[in-house]
Amino acid sequence: MSDENTSTPLETDWDRLDKMTDADIDFSDIPPLDDKFFANARIYVPSSKRKNFVQVDEGVLSWFKAQGKEYQTLINDVLRKYIEMQGTQPSQVAETVAAYQVERNSTESFPEKPSKITPEKREKSAYLRLYANLKKEYLGKFVAIYQEKLVDSDQDFGTLFERIDARYPEQFVWIARVEDQPEPPLMARSPRFEDHD
Repeated sequence: MSDENTSTPLETDWDRLDKMTDADIDFSDIPPLDDKFFANARIYVPSSKRKNFVQVDEGVLSWFKAQGKEYQTLINDVLRKYIEMQGTQPSQVAETVAAYQVERNSTESFPEKPSKITPEKREKSAYLRLYANLKKEYLGKFVAIYQEKLVDSDQDFGTLFERIDARYPEQFVWIARVEDQPEPPLMARSPRFEDHD
């Protein structure tokens, strides 16, 4: 490597710039910011980011890449929005992770991993998320939630149960009557006992 300084000296007239006022600045090549600009504007608050390697399905990655060159930022935004929809702020998640790392580094054994979300919790959570819309259209009716989606409804529980049991054998499906209040009673299919006498 050469000891010579190969950089070109800057030719900026700093004294002239220091003396300039806002009125001296030429803004003619900058369009004014109108309501249309602000309607589509997104606020980015810089935060500390860490490089992480996350495995995602090829189709998921392809979709995000097709959205544009800032697809990684979009992935981050989608994950942040998901966290917020769960009723948790991203900063709380960071605090939880930091506490986990401190505990992990200060003990010989690892802390217990969070339990996997059960189908019952997932479908109940989906029912509660969908409740406002369900109440408008299905008040007083029974609805069936499977894989976080409304899959069927009926005025009669037995009729709905039979259809759901035929369509989704051995799968948990949340069935509840849409009432004035969102917390429905738990209705789960029970095992069948047969008498073999």
